[in-house]
Amino acid sequence: MDSHVTSHQDQETGAVIIGSGDHGRGLLETLIRAHPERPILGFIDDNPKMHGRMIGGYPVLGSIDWLRIHPEKVRWLYLGLGHPRDRRETARKLADLRFAYPPLVHPSVVLHGDVQLGDGAYIGAGVVIAHAATIGARALVNLNATIGHDVILGDDVSVGPGANLAGWVHVEEGSFIGMNATLPPRTKVGAWSEVAAASLVLRPVRSGYRVLGNPARELGPVDFGRESPDQRKTG
Repeated sequence: MDSHVTSHQDQETGAVIIGSGDHGRGLLETLIRAHPERPILGFIDDNPKMHGRMIGGYPVLGSIDWLRIHPEKVRWLYLGLGHPRDRRETARKLADLRFAYPPLVHPSVVLHGDVQLGDGAYIGAGVVIAHAATIGARALVNLNATIGHDVILGDDVSVGPGANLAGWVHVEEGSFIGMNATLPPRTKVGAWSEVAAASLVLRPVRSGYRVLGNPARELGPVDFGRESPDQRKTG
């Protein structure tokens, strides 16, 4: 292991990001901008081929087992995982260690004062969240999305770039709202469901089902796999 990796590992405490892929790298940039005062130890990735590599100037420290070996080093833990189920499963695996998962908000975000952010929520650059919205634990709101007043996003929800959720929308836990999707006022999206990119949702979405189109139509049960739902074929 090179000296750069060792120097990060030898720091007493700091921030650690789980996931060194696309979302993890984006989260790193937000963390640097939002909290320059927080030292960053590096990344965790279960892919052994990534161990020891440098991502944005920070090392991949090892697998999730590193957190169990060095829990005293982790002052802030961030979930750089784009998939809702990966975030949920990882948090469950580490529940006994009682890590702190602080919300992370990009400095460019417009956030009304009475918005509630759950532990581990991530709000990306350019997002606007209106008053009285509730963002659940580990929920992800990606670049330039708009979240209207009194919206409720359940735990582990993912909202894609440019999505527009109007007032009083309710998205239940684990659901994925694709990029540039539109949800008019009072739309309800059931748990662990998926709204495909650029869809216009005019009817409630059943739990565990995919919808696609303008207006959105039901395609069948969700099968997320492990890739980003926005990158899967929708036809």
